Amino acid sequence: MNSKKISEVLEEHLRKLEIKKNDNLIVHSDLSTMGIYHKNLPKIFFRVLNKIIGKKGTIALPLYNTTADKNEIINLEKDYSEHENSILSKYFFKKFKTVKTNSVFHSHLIKGKIENKFKKNINYNSFGKNSDFDLFYKNNFKLLLFGCDAAKGCTYLHHVENKFQTKYRKKKIFLLKVKKKNRILKIKVIYKIRKKNIYQNFNKIFLMPEIKKITNKEKLKLGNSYLINIREFDLLTSKIIKKKPNILNK
Repeated sequence: MNSKKISEVLEEHLRKLEIKKNDNLIVHSDLSTMGIYHKNLPKIFFRVLNKIIGKKGTIALPLYNTTADKNEIINLEKDYSEHENSILSKYFFKKFKTVKTNSVFHSHLIKGKIENKFKKNINYNSFGKNSDFDLFYKNNFKLLLFGCDAAKGCTYLHHVENKFQTKYRKKKIFLLKVKKKNRILKIKVIYKIRKKNIYQNFNKIFLMPEIKKITNKEKLKLGNSYLINIREFDLLTSKIIKKKPNILNK
């Protein structure tokens, strides 16, 4: 399949999901579920997505580093985990001039109209007040799971979970050294660690009927894509977790 045809297929798929002009999107992805091989597939994806959302939209992608060596200096501008980030995220980081947020373990790449809001936000924690996820909520982002399900790409649920005092997590404080703009900083990061033998499956909550009602879903050749408004998602999942604190666990 040539690039023109792939662009047409992608645009039709994204428009069916009801992605619109001026949308702010956080994108988790698995391009392999398209069932198409093309060396420029990531480039084509961003070209099509930018065409749809236009100059007033914003794209965010995860660039996580949860396996960072806590005893070494972590470079906030460059370091990320190779194995836990998608092809799309790594391509975006290498090919585009983007803002990389300050979260040590759950950083995001931001490109678009409101990228400066993230650039000015100095917060090293993953979740909670003034985290990246809090800014996604405040700026009315939509979550796009392109070709992947919630078990693979719905990190936002950790942000919702963080609001509650769950018995299966315990707060841990990390004292870290990070590098930023050629300066070495000593920082404190608060993170709720999952206790031993606790495993989670986010599809349990994502596939509940009340969540399905506010989710757009479209098929790919080898999977599905989902689009959901983060504010609506946050409101519903907060109510569910409040009633059933262990709902996210297997």
